[in-house]
Amino acid sequence: SDIEYKIVRRNDFRNIFLESVLSAGPREYEKEIGEDIYKRQIEMSAQSRSQFYIARHLHRKKTIYIIQNNIIPIKELYEISDEDLPDFLFIVIAHEMLHALDHQYYDLAKMLQESKNLEDTYARGAVIGGSAAIVTEKIADRLNISKGIYKKSLMLDICMKDEDDPRINEIYDLYYVKGAEFLKAIIDKKGMEGYGSAFLSPPGSTRLIYNPKEYLEEIESPVVDCEVLIKKVIVALPKKEGMRSQTTVTGTTAITSNAPNTNGGV
Repeated sequence: SDIEYKIVRRNDFRNIFLESVLSAGPREYEKEIGEDIYKRQIEMSAQSRSQFYIARHLHRKKTIYIIQNNIIPIKELYEISDEDLPDFLFIVIAHEMLHALDHQYYDLAKMLQESKNLEDTYARGAVIGGSAAIVTEKIADRLNISKGIYKKSLMLDICMKDEDDPRINEIYDLYYVKGAEFLKAIIDKKGMEGYGSAFLSPPGSTRLIYNPKEYLEEIESPVVDCEVLIKKVIVALPKKEGMRSQTTVTGTTAITSNAPNTNGGV
């Protein structure tokens, strides 16, 4: 169907974003942090995103919001020339249109809301981000939009100010490099119908994003159960009255070995 869009000011987007997320409520795994902390985190996220985004498709609203008064600050931050600005804005909007189209087929809001933990959320985000990266890269190549402008459009999508932060670089690599490679591997194996399978049966861990063969062949690797490990050590952690704890599953690591067991080695 037609894609709806609205041009809004920064503060308007902040309020729209805040209302959209809070109305959905926390995911099951987010409830343990407490309603007050959860709400504060969403408020901080809404504030920072409203000052950074030029365009954003809010899945629950089924609308692309364009924040016009962020264009010049982002242009200056990313050192985009007047000549390159139209290409940059075009590819940013194309990215959000791709999210809008994917949402019409796969309900991205539901897909993200149903994630079981933070690790699962990152894996699903990599499918969504990888999808947009594949398509917008092809568009950029076809229209002779430079690789630098294309990369900056992806940086904008995750509010990446520069390339020196290792944590945000990890997210960039997961979403737009490995996420794109994951989808390409599925398409190579299953054809174009495989594209939808990644959304309808999303991977539950980032390990599968980095190892698409395991996803395609449904290989189950032994994993370290970090929650069990935490239960073993939590008794020794210092506690004060009123403190709250939160358990987060992130960056799942599988340990396997096929080395011969010689001299007691593993």
